[in-house]
Amino acid sequence: MLKRLELAFRRAFIKRLYGFHPPTITVQSPEESFYLPSNCRILLLRQDRIGDVIVSMPIMRLLRQKYPEARIDIMLGDNNIAVQNLVLTYCDTVWRYTKRLPKLLGLMRSLREVEYDVVIDLIDNASLTSSLLVRFCGAMYSVGIDKENAAAYLYVVPLLDRTQSHIVQRITQLLLPFDIDPSASNLDLEYPLTGEDIRAAKAKLPAKQGKWRLGVNLSGRGEEMYWGRENFIWLIEQMQTAFPAFDVMLMGMPDYAGEIQAIQAAIQSGDINGASLYSAPPASSLHEFAAMLHECDAVFTPDTSVVHLAAAWKLPTVALFVFNEFGLAHWTPFNTPHRTLVVGEEAFLRGENVVRTIPRDEVWKALQDILWQEFTAGKSTKNTSP
Repeated sequence: MLKRLELAFRRAFIKRLYGFHPPTITVQSPEESFYLPSNCRILLLRQDRIGDVIVSMPIMRLLRQKYPEARIDIMLGDNNIAVQNLVLTYCDTVWRYTKRLPKLLGLMRSLREVEYDVVIDLIDNASLTSSLLVRFCGAMYSVGIDKENAAAYLYVVPLLDRTQSHIVQRITQLLLPFDIDPSASNLDLEYPLTGEDIRAAKAKLPAKQGKWRLGVNLSGRGEEMYWGRENFIWLIEQMQTAFPAFDVMLMGMPDYAGEIQAIQAAIQSGDINGASLYSAPPASSLHEFAAMLHECDAVFTPDTSVVHLAAAWKLPTVALFVFNEFGLAHWTPFNTPHRTLVVGEEAFLRGENVVRTIPRDEVWKALQDILWQEFTAGKSTKNTSP
């Protein structure tokens, strides 16, 4: 109910803000694109979360290929500034959005001084922040998805069915006004690592004892994404018995260190002599964490940026999701072998929209299915390139 009221407020505010805005132009194919000079100045808005940045990498890559001489800048926020080095693969400048008024006013002045030719809102939900940035950044053109705040843009692209289309497919429609056909383009995700990054990760991790390594990430965004200590203990014991060729490596954010230690201690005190179990050493940065994840052959994780990091290297993944009351498509691993499990509607209606309500047997079946599919008879989909 609160979410619906928030959306209604946003629509009313945006309508008020853009009441005298020129009519928007809908672009439905690359043939309807507008002209930009080769040395144009482009501003991307992506001031939300880390996973959102990773799924936006195909847009940055394709824009850079189309406009190699352009200045392409991006707006990040406090929640995803940690991946600024990632976007510098294709972007020239990273701006940081802040809600503190003095810094925000300074930011707006700096944006206007650049004199951008076009601003592109990469967010597929109606964002009041994006609407304000579009309004005050001073760009000649503005591009966004046809959604509740469509009045904020001069050009809009169709919003694909949110219940059926992956987020990557939805946001890459934003390439149409730039004469780029997303349906004919490579939209694979990426997270570049150098050879030194990979060598450092290998040196930091325990030596692999089995043929493959399953990375088990405990942490997600909020307590509702934690599957539970006893569930993890049970699942890993099943792994050790059924898949002895797999090492199991426990991973998570620093505040899950106690849970990781407790799970490891509980399993090592048992009588099972199966695959090797160990925990990943603490990472000093998201980039270091990503490099260690790269050294896994498969991943088990709740819904978090790890889902998209795994997709960047095509690592077979089992992911847990909470129930989505709006029927939106979950942000599954794009173009990557995966199984997903979602909190049941009954649990949601009981007020228990937490992944620990997903039954153990269902999770174990999904994990068995993908491991048998991707790793039997010596088969492995692991992409070993940096």
